[in-house]
Amino acid sequence: MTCASAADGISGSGYNTADAATSLAGNKFYKITITADATHSFVLTNITWLATISSGTGTLTVKTSNSGGPTNDFGSAAVGVTGSAISASFNGSVIVAPGTSVDVFFIPSNLAAVGTTCRFKNNSTFSLTAYSGTAPTVSSSAATSVTTATATLNGSVDADGGSPVIERGFVYKIGAGVAITDNKTAAGSGVGAYNLPLTGLAPSTLYSFKAYAINYMGTTLSSPELTFTTDASVTPTLTAGSVAAFGNVEINTTSATNSYSLSGSALTPASGNIAVSPPAGFEVSLNQSTWVANPSSMNVAYTGSAFGPTPIYVRFKPTAVQPYSGDITYSGGAVSSPPTTALSGSGVKSSSSDIIRDPGFTEPVNIDYTLYQADDILNAPTSIEVARFKIRDGQAPAAPDGLTTTLSNISLTVLNPANLRRVALYDGGGTEVAEVAGGASPVTFSALSGLSAADAGTANFSLRATFKTNVTDHQQIRFTVNSATADSGGSVFAVANAGGAASDTNAAGANQIVVTATKLAFTTMPTNVGVGLNFTVAVAAQDANNNTDLDVTTAVTLSKASGNGTLSSTAGLSQVLVAGRKTWSDVQINSPGTFTIQAAGGSYPTIVSGDIIAKLVLAGWDVSAQPGGANNYGTSPLPATIAASGVTVGGLTRGAGVVTTGTAAASGWGGLNWTNADAAAAIAADKYATVTVTANSGNLVSFSAIGRFDYRRSGTGPTSGVIQYQVGAADTFHDLTTVSYTSTASGGDSIPVPIDLSGTPALQNVPAGTVVTFRVVNYGGTGSAGTWYVYDKANSTANDFEIQGFVTYSTLLTNPQSLGNGGFSFAFTNTTGIGFAVLASTNVALPMTNWTAIGTAVESPAGSGQYQFTNSQATNYPQRFYRVALLSEPLVLIPSGTFTMGDTLDGLSDALPTSITVSSFYMDRNLVSLSQWQAVYGYATSQATRLFMPARARARIIRCSRWTGMTV
Repeated sequence: MTCASAADGISGSGYNTADAATSLAGNKFYKITITADATHSFVLTNITWLATISSGTGTLTVKTSNSGGPTNDFGSAAVGVTGSAISASFNGSVIVAPGTSVDVFFIPSNLAAVGTTCRFKNNSTFSLTAYSGTAPTVSSSAATSVTTATATLNGSVDADGGSPVIERGFVYKIGAGVAITDNKTAAGSGVGAYNLPLTGLAPSTLYSFKAYAINYMGTTLSSPELTFTTDASVTPTLTAGSVAAFGNVEINTTSATNSYSLSGSALTPASGNIAVSPPAGFEVSLNQSTWVANPSSMNVAYTGSAFGPTPIYVRFKPTAVQPYSGDITYSGGAVSSPPTTALSGSGVKSSSSDIIRDPGFTEPVNIDYTLYQADDILNAPTSIEVARFKIRDGQAPAAPDGLTTTLSNISLTVLNPANLRRVALYDGGGTEVAEVAGGASPVTFSALSGLSAADAGTANFSLRATFKTNVTDHQQIRFTVNSATADSGGSVFAVANAGGAASDTNAAGANQIVVTATKLAFTTMPTNVGVGLNFTVAVAAQDANNNTDLDVTTAVTLSKASGNGTLSSTAGLSQVLVAGRKTWSDVQINSPGTFTIQAAGGSYPTIVSGDIIAKLVLAGWDVSAQPGGANNYGTSPLPATIAASGVTVGGLTRGAGVVTTGTAAASGWGGLNWTNADAAAAIAADKYATVTVTANSGNLVSFSAIGRFDYRRSGTGPTSGVIQYQVGAADTFHDLTTVSYTSTASGGDSIPVPIDLSGTPALQNVPAGTVVTFRVVNYGGTGSAGTWYVYDKANSTANDFEIQGFVTYSTLLTNPQSLGNGGFSFAFTNTTGIGFAVLASTNVALPMTNWTAIGTAVESPAGSGQYQFTNSQATNYPQRFYRVALLSEPLVLIPSGTFTMGDTLDGLSDALPTSITVSSFYMDRNLVSLSQWQAVYGYATSQATRLFMPARARARIIRCSRWTGMTV
């Protein structure tokens, strides 16, 4: 600029700049410097600038600069009229601290041309206020309300220093070492406490700060410097759990409820809602009462920017047969990436169909099974309806799915199936759909058609049955659905057994079989018994099909129908049937021979048993008490447990070669090392077992059978044994039979008995004092440790080895008497209950086969053993000899007379009826074979006896192997 002095001021040109900043930069200004002394400050508040410009208009601007610092605007004004004096007033507030100065710049700008002048005139004025004192006193305290992005700074102007505090505030920065120039922020004026809330701070950051205060004497910063650290950054978050897949759910039904937890934190705003939106086919709820379905949403309210785990309930409600999948979505709380909860399931056709018992059906009671015996069920009356069921589509009346339920297969378990002959399945209209055999459980009907329940409807089907002839009284028949399947094209059953429906058996007599007795029957009756030993007889009240009537309680009495001896029972021969049955386990007969038993009771016909042979147990051994153990294979000789009266029995004795070392089994008698190849080698090695039986004085002994032989052998024990006998010391041993030890079971086994001895003449009527020895010779073992025992297989005190037979007196006929009418009688004594035939001959030297049977001796009184015989025809014979013969098995006396034999039944002429006359004889009562009769015929003809025997003889001819004195 160009500047010149004038009488009233200073002028210059070059102020044609665009603005004051350009003029200032070009040093185009007027400047006045004001300096304060060391003890005072002053405040420049008003400047009046008197100026003129030479032409045009322009702008006058005032700026200040403290102690050479940056310039600050003090004010500006536009000026106008050319050549006129300009008075511009500028107001501001510039503090000049003690010992400092302020430069005041008067800056013209925007004048019209380079040559235009602007004069700074002498009467320009400055308004200054002076102050004295000191700078203010200021302090700070810890920051409060610190969060991730905010904090509040706290300070106090404690004294103004004698000059008004015109500004107070804080300076702060990231890190340490804050200065007056760092983020200087005012917070009012005056003295006292004040604060400054800060926002927009960085999370997890250390800040330092100081308070400051300014008065006209200076600026003060608090000390010491304070710091704070903002909280870590927190992002608005939602956390949602998962839900298991719903699987298959019937359409138009609602699944069971699943649930999961939803929670939120650092949500914005601090209070609000989270919207929960389910996908199609699913519903959500907060209380399981109010449900929200797609497309609606459910709100979860929160406060305090968060909410804890909240249960969200979900259920599946499909409306179509198809797969469903989708996500539950969430919105709200300023969550930038909300989670989702996946849901899935499949809508399927109804699988809730079932089968129930038809409640309108009443099962029949007390069924007379004999009325329903058909092999082919033809509805009524050949069969009876025993169960009725109902198919329910979708457990009618559930929500329909538009499909029917069609039964294709059904299986039913049966209570007491053995009673059933046939079972048939019928539809509700009475038409047979399928039929199967009974007798087993379950019964199954397959590949069915025509049994359909309409959508949300029902359909009936029933079962009809017939019965076998062999049934059990009072047993109930119950049918229970075990499995059922429906056609896959329609609704199906909820469970494999369609609900497991069963026919009713709770009502009295429901589906119960009834047996009505018409007779008594022996259900247990032995064919061989031991004299004086308990045997078992059982009687039942039965119908025509031999089924027991469990309702019968009639008293039944047993008695001997025929034969020798007396029948007895400790419990009593007369007993009341219990549930239609009674078992006597202590029946005895006191005499050997053949007898029968009859049972009588109520209005039922009396029944008679078949022949029972009573055999005397001559000797029996029970080995159950043998202890076994080390080297203990049983006592030798082992005394007989049972020995008949009239005989002496030797003990069960091991041969000298039988080994008895090692550990023996309990309840057994025997030994080991039976390794000989055959019986001869075993005999040579003394490897056998023996027993002896000897008739006592005055007696005869006859052997009928080995009636019991229980054994046990190890795997290497003997496989065979030969049973032998010897009669008297001078006799050799004779083979009776060979037995096989086929079992190696640890519980033992039995030799099939009886082993018949009655056909061995040498063993019959053995006189007193003659020792009869029985020997069991074992062989065929494969190892020296192989064992063999007489063993307690029955696990009882019954005999394990037993010899049966008869003991009779050597009979002496006594007390012969000639009777007044020409008859003759005699008597003798023998064992009670024995049958004796009386034989006669006029020539005592004739062989016995030529003696004539004239009758039987009578025991009188019964059980006394006293026998007598009377011959009323003795007067016809001037001389006659008598003898008696034992009837070990009573024969039938065929009296003398004329009889007709033969028949015309077969239309042949070889056996035409013929009249014959015979003398009396005894004949066995048992039926025999043709070969047995041929043997009798051959013997008879060899004795010059005339017998008629047709070429085509029949097996019905009665055996007479022990006939006596027959002549034709």
